[in-house]
Amino acid sequence: MHSIWNIFMSSGILNISNEPMENCIFNYVLETNSPLITGGEFDAEASVISIVAYLIFIVLAAALIKKKPNKAAV
Repeated sequence: MHSIWNIFMSSGILNISNEPMENCIFNYVLETNSPLITGGEFDAEASVISIVAYLIFIVLAAALIKKKPNKAAV
């Protein structure tokens, strides 16, 4: 998940910040300077929204791993 995020953010495809970038295809400009929303100096990947999304994916991945039968125990 984080690799896909880096591809979009680093390659100039997507920018999510409180200032637009000229060389990005898609700019989403945040109307706030709150570090909880913008991620502060770490950008959007450290925002509360991103952290909640990471936690959701972790829970889903853990549930899928737990649901998968253990082939070694057969």
